[in-house]
Parts: sequence; C-alpha cells; structure tokens
Amino acid sequence: MPEPSVCRLCGDSFEQRGRARRTYCKRCSTRADKAIAKRPLVECGECGNKFAGSGRARYCSPACRVDGRRRSDREYMRRYLADPQRRAVFVAQQRARVASRRAKEGRGGEGRRKPRRTRQQAGRAAGRAPRAAAPVQSAECRLCGGSFATYGGTYHAHCKRCAAKADRIVARVRRVKCGMCGKAFATTHSTAKYCSDACRAEAIRRSRKRSRRRLKADPERHAMELARTRAWVASKKDAG
Repeated sequence: MPEPSVCRLCGDSFEQRGRARRTYCKRCSTRADKAIAKRPLVECGECGNKFAGSGRARYCSPACRVDGRRRSDREYMRRYLADPQRRAVFVAQQRARVASRRAKEGRGGEGRRKPRRTRQQAGRAAGRAPRAAAPVQSAECRLCGGSFATYGGTYHAHCKRCAAKADRIVARVRRVKCGMCGKAFATTHSTAKYCSDACRAEAIRRSRKRSRRRLKADPERHAMELARTRAWVASKKDAG
C-alpha cells in the first residue's frame, strides 16, 4: 500500500495514484484546473488568433513567436538607427566585424583568397578604352551636418572625421569583471558581462534554476503552473 502524501497547498493527507508523483491532492488540482479554465483567452500578438495561455504568453505558436521577435527586432533597430550618433557607432562596429573576419580568413599563406580584378583592370586586359572618371559628388554628413566629397566605391553617410571618431569609440578597450567567475577581462563591447560562452551559459542555467526554485517556493503559483501544463498537454492530445 503506498504511503500517504501531504498536499502542499491545503496540508491534507492523500494517497498517491498512478505512476507520477503528485504534489497536490485531487481537490486542489481540480480547483487549479477550474481557475485556469476560467481565464480569458489571450490574443496572439502576431496573427491575432485567441488561445488559452498564461498572463506572460504573447504568441500562440513557436512560428508566431519567431515572426513576432523578428518584427520587434526590426522596429527596435529602426528606432535605434534613427539617432545619428548611434548609427555612426553601429556602422563602425560593422566595419570592425568585417576587418576581423578578413583577418581570420588569413592574409598570406594558406587560405588566402585570390584578389578579384576591378572593372578597370578587366577593361585594360580586354583592350577596351578606359572610362572617363566619374564626377566627384558631395554629400551631407548625417552626424555633424557638414558637406564632404564622397570617397570609395560605396555610399558613406558620414564624413571621414566622424567615421574615424566612431571607429575610436568602437576600438576603445574596457576592463570588465565577469559576472560569473569574477575574472577581469578586456573587451570592446559595451554590453559584455561574461568572459566566455561557458560563463554565459552557466549564468543562464543558474538564473533558470533560481526561477524554478522561486516558483516551487510558492505552492499556489506552482499548482497553477502544473494546471496550465495539464491543459496544454490535453490540448495537444485533442489536436493530434
């Protein structure tokens, strides 16, 4: 005969049934299921369909969650790049990433890419007459507002002085203390908190563990979470 267990919510003794180890008696579990069933349906933030979910749920499916996060990221970047100072730093970060990637690919020796010929070099090799030089155009710097002559083969939104200033900001080395192991490390990223991917993964694991511990410390909240899980499993079985 199985030993009786004590319900974490009401404190009454009850007998275990089935293979799963239950934390709450049948009466408290039924009460939690009724409370979950009475909650109003949530409108999906991406497709607009209504679904039964928790107060924190915003999307009805993983596909809507991915699409919603992509749309949110695009809107955030649009607002972020509307600031000329932030845009200049962002462009400088892109230049730094391209330079580091090219340095990793190798400059000289094995793994070096063959340089591509420009249009002028290809025209000379084919015996064509050289093209007339394009007229120098002027543009307005989006950061300082001054006029500057365009340079290079790509479009530039900032003059050389503002671009160099942003490059110096991005290349500035900061000494940061790792939030996980406490080791001091040098970085150029303004939001860096951990010295390695292992420390970042361990910090996320500990944060989730603390969240689960807080959830289990509240019996009523834990009962509602289990009832929500049962409702989700039942909906998946009905859909299948």
